[in-house]
Amino acid sequence: MINLAGHCDPYSNGCTGLSNGIRSCRGQAMKVLLSIGGGAGSYQLTSVCDAEQVSIYLRNNFLGGRSSSRRRGDAVLDGIDFEIEGGANRHYDYLILYYSIRFFQPC
Repeated sequence: MINLAGHCDPYSNGCTGLSNGIRSCRGQAMKVLLSIGGGAGSYQLTSVCDAEQVSIYLRNNFLGGRSSSRRRGDAVLDGIDFEIEGGANRHYDYLILYYSIRFFQPC
């Protein structure tokens, strides 16, 4: 486990050096996940459209999608662990729905 909270500067490609490590772990049959949430802080999705946009962002920046702002270079993660403990819990069902079935309609 490595905690990158507050340690990767996206403006200087601060996490792109992790790509080799991610590929190495996946090559050894290890799962590499992004964990979102936790007990600290207050966070929320404000609408169904917000859930859709977050889902698109997660796919494009951490999974198999494409984005010019990928923080770890071209490495792809195996999945996302949602640990929603703080803030409001509304609309996360839609985030999971959009994430899992890859079905997007413009809001």
